[in-house]
Amino acid sequence: MTHLLSANLLRLRRNLIFWLSVLAMLLFTLYKVAFVEYMDFLRYPEFHSDVDQNGMFFLSTAVAGILSAVVSSLFLGAEFSGGGLRNKLIAGNRRSSVYLANYLTIGMASTVIWLTTVATTTALLFFLFDKSVEPTVFPMLAVSLLCVWSIAAVLTWLGMSIPNQAVSAVTALLLLLAVIMLCITLAPRLMAPEQMVIDWEFTEAGEEMEIYGPNPHYLGGAARWVVKALLCILPGGQNTAMMYAGCVEPGDLAIGAAGTMVCSTLAGLFFFKRKDLK
Repeated sequence: MTHLLSANLLRLRRNLIFWLSVLAMLLFTLYKVAFVEYMDFLRYPEFHSDVDQNGMFFLSTAVAGILSAVVSSLFLGAEFSGGGLRNKLIAGNRRSSVYLANYLTIGMASTVIWLTTVATTTALLFFLFDKSVEPTVFPMLAVSLLCVWSIAAVLTWLGMSIPNQAVSAVTALLLLLAVIMLCITLAPRLMAPEQMVIDWEFTEAGEEMEIYGPNPHYLGGAARWVVKALLCILPGGQNTAMMYAGCVEPGDLAIGAAGTMVCSTLAGLFFFKRKDLK
């Protein structure tokens, strides 16, 4: 499998879409941190005494997944359209070796895109905000990297199942966008407090007192468990959930990402071994 991976990495180095994706990730991070976050920091210092590092890092890592979808679908689609996939099998390579080499290639490409935004955000935090990465962010970044490989596993499964480049790209992009939008909707519900202020009344001393009651936006019971499970297992949902610090434990996200990665890889291998390559 080593020579297959080497050949893939050589193709990746020459792939224009990959380098354009890295550039797009760099420009998006610069815009998000240097222009949006830093401008708000300068205009409203009273509201931005603490920099939201979770929002800085993990919105960009969610976008990195979208760019990875573009790279993977076009890279793997070229395997089908150019006849490279069939030639590898004719040369005597096992289907499992071809599949795993492609997965490692997509994982490495996704990691480079992810590292681009993480390194850029870290540098901008230091030079613009005069801050270093908070200790609590480091374990989240480790989980985020695991999520990158989880997304790569799903993208490889899709790319090796759909030979048409355009269909593969549209499917991967729509899937990730739908997951991200769903998780952006669900994650804040986990942050809602169980009790909220529903009224005010005055004491005999004339002091205003808050009256608390049930929060209608609070998720409890089975619904809360289902939402947490979705955020943990959906590809791209993990990085989106990490934008909202505390809504899901990093350990749960890591377990969910690892489970998605293993299940997607096993399913992809199973179906690719039985795929009719015409």
